[in-house]
Amino acid sequence: MKIPRKLLFVLAVSLFVFSSSGKAGPLAEKGELILSNPFEGSLEKKKLIEIGNGWQRRISFGEWKLKADGSVTAANVPEDGHGPVLTYIAPVRNLVIECEFRVPAEPVKDRHFRIFLDHQDYRGHTIQSTANLSSVFRPVGLTLQHISKSSDDSKKTIQDIEFGPVEITLRPDTWYKMRLDVVGDKAWTSVNGVTLFGRNKVLDVEKSKIGLNPGKAGGSIRNFKVWAVKAENDDAGVDEALQEINDRFQKVEVQVISWPQRMGERFGNIKRLAFMAYPEDRPSGKLPLLISLHGAGGKQMSLEEQLVRSARVKGLALAELAGKGLILLEPNSSDSWDPDTLDLMLDYVLETHPEIDEKRIYVMGHSMGGTGTWNWILKSADRFAAAAPCGFSAGTNPEGVERLVDLPIWGMVGGDDGNNTAAVQTMVDNLRAAGNQKVRHTAFPGASHPQGNAAVFSSVELVEWMLSQ
Repeated sequence: MKIPRKLLFVLAVSLFVFSSSGKAGPLAEKGELILSNPFEGSLEKKKLIEIGNGWQRRISFGEWKLKADGSVTAANVPEDGHGPVLTYIAPVRNLVIECEFRVPAEPVKDRHFRIFLDHQDYRGHTIQSTANLSSVFRPVGLTLQHISKSSDDSKKTIQDIEFGPVEITLRPDTWYKMRLDVVGDKAWTSVNGVTLFGRNKVLDVEKSKIGLNPGKAGGSIRNFKVWAVKAENDDAGVDEALQEINDRFQKVEVQVISWPQRMGERFGNIKRLAFMAYPEDRPSGKLPLLISLHGAGGKQMSLEEQLVRSARVKGLALAELAGKGLILLEPNSSDSWDPDTLDLMLDYVLETHPEIDEKRIYVMGHSMGGTGTWNWILKSADRFAAAAPCGFSAGTNPEGVERLVDLPIWGMVGGDDGNNTAAVQTMVDNLRAAGNQKVRHTAFPGASHPQGNAAVFSSVELVEWMLSQ
């Protein structure tokens, strides 16, 4: 299996989260259509129009005209002091918005299109997506931005969070579609094949209106639609996270693998995507496999959150720190680990990855991952060359430990991790009493549960010990 070289890319970094022009998919699946082409009726400026389904519409600035083809054109009114704005007013939260737009050939300046969402308690915009050809007010390119201003007439900027800009190509008098997904604290936008992702807690509020703004140069819009979110796309943000991690890591290259549908249906609570790390300088011959099982905190995380966390304090972080000639596999689960399902997963991995040395397979985990490790080795001890069940309390029952007398096991735990500290000691004592001569035990002095996790996943010694077995 040939490992691809790292891709070179330009990464635009904000203060709060990375963002990228990669080909990442949208955040959400479209649910109920709650607003569709609502241009009929009066387009008189400043007049509030009821358009049904709880929505109101208002022309805030500019002159807007409905054309026979169903599109609307906007012209700037200089005395307004602001470019044309069309707003739709209703309390909203998680949305998918699409609108086609066309910027004019002239004038040269101030040609852009943006969709924004506002919060009723402050001036500014909770989030806005701007495709800018030549506006003097915003960076050229595609940008996601949160901006809040003072409530007085000075409009002083209090906070400006910018994701991007990234380069886009826009031709005048050509129709393009902008899509903006806002789900919780995340936002994603796409124009002409270019995407941008941003994340910040300030986005996770109820919004009061949606605005469309073609800029002072004016322009045309059509096919404006808004959907409620049916479900969050579990791939959202994964591509961007993967790029950032591989740009930062030096010793391993991280890949995201997807279980095929036929296997996913048999894998129960195991999520569709898993993470693998290969050594950057790959040795010849077959490689050992280390399987890392995450804890309970990962059950409710998005896959992007799990990927970022793994690269910070879990298996991927350990693989990078250790820099050894091994493959690391980190599956993801929405519930407790099931040893039967894990066996099915390992069967599939070995079938599809012939570069793995089947005689050198290791497993480790902390907390729920420690329980999963313990239950798996109790069922399938002969599959592993060594194991590290860590930071958990489910190993105190001596039943079945005789099956583990020949398996090297290292139990690690925080020295101040409540019941887990004593439980791991009991597990080690039971193994030794059963005749296991290859048991090791470490209690990190004064370490709490999270600190114990950090210690386990920064232990290069643990990896070296496993590889020696």
